[in-house]
Amino acid sequence: MDTETRRRLNALNHVFYQAVAAQFSDSRRHPWPGWERVLACLQRTRPDSGAGALSVLDVGCGNGRFAHFLADRRSAPLRYLGVDASPALLAIAHEETRGLNLAALDLQRLDVLDGQPGEHLPAGPFDLVVGFGLLHHIPGFATRRAVVRALLERLAPSGLVAVTAWRFGDSPRFAKRRVSWDSYNRDAAQPIDQSQLEDGDHLLAFGEPATSPRYCHHSSDEELQRLVTALPGRLVECFDADGREGDLNRYLVLTGEPVGAA
Repeated sequence: MDTETRRRLNALNHVFYQAVAAQFSDSRRHPWPGWERVLACLQRTRPDSGAGALSVLDVGCGNGRFAHFLADRRSAPLRYLGVDASPALLAIAHEETRGLNLAALDLQRLDVLDGQPGEHLPAGPFDLVVGFGLLHHIPGFATRRAVVRALLERLAPSGLVAVTAWRFGDSPRFAKRRVSWDSYNRDAAQPIDQSQLEDGDHLLAFGEPATSPRYCHHSSDEELQRLVTALPGRLVECFDADGREGDLNRYLVLTGEPVGAA
């Protein structure tokens, strides 16, 4: 996928989230069941994580609901940094996270696709770096790989990265939400060059009545395997969770430690 197509798809999503931030946030109030398993994985790889201070980077934090989840489940000090590309969602996050019992909480506007993918992310190091609902908005396999690599580079020793791949392409419910590229391009000020798209690239409408669409990518099993193989470090755990059937998200939990490290 070329640079201009990536830029246009990213701009399309900026418009979407600015327009529907409040409606979207209202539909994202509850924690995902898979988050419990991520914390359990962190506890196994870092037994001291339940009692000691924990630093967390939440990339694509949206309305800050992962900060709520952590605050509800931890009594030990927690330093949370959430970043998101949407000013409207960040404004909601500021309101939603007021008064949370955290040692430190910071929210910053940051687009992981500005410049080289992931280069502007805070340096850390962090004990836990998460990207929930992030990968499907990153255009192009090479860019997704670069962003996850950047997340791994922010880890403290024995820290974990947890990212999700939204499996909407396997759901008939979301098939009804698809908008054809031809339909979008007819009225688009910046049409998308369909020859640059990759397998799994879609436009999805949201809400009732349906809004302008957002760009979403469905990662196949084969693609996720290629992604993991192309990354440094190692895969700690891979599992499906969330949604009505418990399989709407594929979780990849990774560590920055190379294979064979002690």
